Amino acid sequence: METTQTKNSDACEIVLPISEKKLRSRVAAILGAIATVVLVWQGTYLSDSREALVQERKEREKIQQSFDEQLRRAELIIASAPVALIMCGEDRRITVCNPKADEMFGWEQDELLGQKIDVLLPASFIPQHEASFSRAILAAKNGPDNHMVRRVGLRSEARHKNGDLFPVVVTIRVIKYGGRLEFIASVGPVKTKPKTDAVPLPDIGKRRQAQKNFIEQ
Repeated sequence: METTQTKNSDACEIVLPISEKKLRSRVAAILGAIATVVLVWQGTYLSDSREALVQERKEREKIQQSFDEQLRRAELIIASAPVALIMCGEDRRITVCNPKADEMFGWEQDELLGQKIDVLLPASFIPQHEASFSRAILAAKNGPDNHMVRRVGLRSEARHKNGDLFPVVVTIRVIKYGGRLEFIASVGPVKTKPKTDAVPLPDIGKRRQAQKNFIEQ
């Protein structure tokens, strides 16, 4: 043991020599304690992060499930609609059509998809339709987003796949969302009043006279 006497007689400094082995042991212990604290902190952080990721994934799955259900419901409504439903974009190419449209226009299932709307129109009406379509695009683009314009009860003629023309009533909806335009047409046949046989009205004068004669008897 080494003792160093300071100038102050009331105090002395004692220097205890520490072996290199003990010094390394103490440093290792300190570093081990620090590492333990860091690992505990990381474990807590990673655990919280893992829980957050699991929760986020569950929320996404829930949103996706809700979206899928709404999509299936929309598909069922379109498929079971009693009128022909046809949807196209600004390029006038058909993107959606339901079974009633295939039946009405004489096409096979999904055969209309990707074709221009012109295949359903009389040839003489195509130029007029192109012009009105362009005006509708211009008007919709100048209008607000998430907006719908509807034209109801337009009487026109449609073209069957075999070339025959037949009268129809068309309702057109122009929908603008996200800067995109979609055109949806619902097409139905023109309803005609059923013919009924004319029933002659009875002669009121003769009826009253017959009643009078019966009473007087």
